[in-house]
Amino acid sequence: MANAVQSSTGAVVGDVVTFNIRSPKESVFIYLDYTKGDGTNVTMKLGSIHPKIHAANEYQHSEFKTATIAPITATFEASGRHRFEIPVQNGESKVKATFAFTGGTTQIAKCDLVPN
Repeated sequence: MANAVQSSTGAVVGDVVTFNIRSPKESVFIYLDYTKGDGTNVTMKLGSIHPKIHAANEYQHSEFKTATIAPITATFEASGRHRFEIPVQNGESKVKATFAFTGGTTQIAKCDLVPN
């Protein structure tokens, strides 16, 4: 068995889930059901695609707190269910969640998106 990403509302390719969003208001909600299994943790980062800027380029959700700009990531070290509100801009067509598993072979990240 291998670590797995699953989704009922998005398209999964490897460790990436892509969600098509249509006419979002100001935000969407990401629901993550993480099962740790025999692994150490999983890290999730988010990105968006705005087709008026580029049809396929993903722009990572980042923070600018100091002189260093870094993608926003969340690391989960225990099984649990989590919900995140993610801001989206008018015109963005897709949100991507990318997962990086550490250790083990039985971790599962089930990730779904619901518009606000």
